[in-house]
Amino acid sequence: MPIPDGVVSPGLLTHKKINKTIKELQCASLKATSPTYFVIHSTAGKLSKEIILGYARKNFHGKAHAYIMDDGEIVNVQKFSNRGVYATKVEKATCKLVGSMLHIELNYSAGGKPSTKQYEVLAGLYVKLVDEFKKKLIIVTHKEVDRGIKAGHSDPENFSFTEFYAQIEKTNKYSLKDTEKISQERSEMPSWATDTAVWPPRLTGKER
Repeated sequence: MPIPDGVVSPGLLTHKKINKTIKELQCASLKATSPTYFVIHSTAGKLSKEIILGYARKNFHGKAHAYIMDDGEIVNVQKFSNRGVYATKVEKATCKLVGSMLHIELNYSAGGKPSTKQYEVLAGLYVKLVDEFKKKLIIVTHKEVDRGIKAGHSDPENFSFTEFYAQIEKTNKYSLKDTEKISQERSEMPSWATDTAVWPPRLTGKER
């Protein structure tokens, strides 16, 4: 007997796939009241604008809210108001964190570093989002968010927080006073398999 449209045969899905689907639906349904973290990523491979725009037309889970090209153009994948977006291992593992992070990818090649324009635009975007959400967002890296999580990521690569913070303070004379933010030293700490997963993520020091 043919399977009616809209009905999935149990034989077509493994338990693993069913559990994965349920997990994704649960994560997508959770919505934090307001974001807390401004998470910086890097693509580790230069992506075309066409590929990035394709993310917006498909399943956006695992993708950032926006990408910044090397010339400073911002390519939006999802609205920053969309609380169902997640782009880190820790969010996928702990659904209650979904909606607490705003994700920004800097689009540059593996082994490369951000352009001056990317630093400028990223700084301006941070200030804009702080104003939009009426709170100072905690600045952190994808690496630190995922530290201690199996197969966690280690980006952004070759990122200078010294330059980024200087650019923020140039933006309409914005002050980083009282802003929780990751230090350059912490951002440069490599990820090891023996790292301990903690929440909230550490922003300074050498604890693992």
